[in-house]
Amino acid sequence: MLLEDGQLAQGKEVIEKLPAGALTEPTPLINIGIIMMNKKQPAAAVDYFSKAIALAPNAADGYYYRGLANLQAGKAKDAKPDLQKVVELAPDSDQAKEAKEYLKSIK
Repeated sequence: MLLEDGQLAQGKEVIEKLPAGALTEPTPLINIGIIMMNKKQPAAAVDYFSKAIALAPNAADGYYYRGLANLQAGKAKDAKPDLQKVVELAPDSDQAKEAKEYLKSIK
């Protein structure tokens, strides 16, 4: 609710204070990461997307957004495995279609 209300600092604080195992799904972490990307802070976003992936390693969203954050940071080589993982986990998704396009541009 704090994130939806634009209270990023307070939302991050609440999430960081949660006991281990209290967060059971990655959406809040992904939302913070997206906000960080929108604020042109891709390195901070990567940290949150990595936490989301640790929480839900079989969900494509964390990989997709971490790949985008790495692209935003100019780290295409770091983005490539994440984008490939999106295609592997959700081959028919819109995210996979976009990931394939990004992969074409990464040498």
